[in-house]
Amino acid sequence: MTDDYNDSINPSHYTKGMDVQEFCYSHNRNGLAANIIKYVVRYDVKNLDPLEDLYKAKQCIEKLIALMLKDKQSNNITIEQVQKVINDQDKENMDKYFTKTSE
Repeated sequence: MTDDYNDSINPSHYTKGMDVQEFCYSHNRNGLAANIIKYVVRYDVKNLDPLEDLYKAKQCIEKLIALMLKDKQSNNITIEQVQKVINDQDKENMDKYFTKTSE
């Protein structure tokens, strides 16, 4: 693989300090919790507008809280329901990204 390819999939904000994915894995954090950590750690180095990732983290926190409250009330939340929330979040973020980059 070329250095250009490695740089495009591993930009400096991914390799600075401890790897966020390794941290999340070592602390058994995945899905929304991992996204919250990722957005907060990288908010001021990834985008021109640092608020963008902070708003994404806030949105993930709100969804995680809602899921936990729902779980507490019903005690029957399924993996499929959690995965749907994560997939919806990913789709929404991608839609925003492509809308923003096409303008």
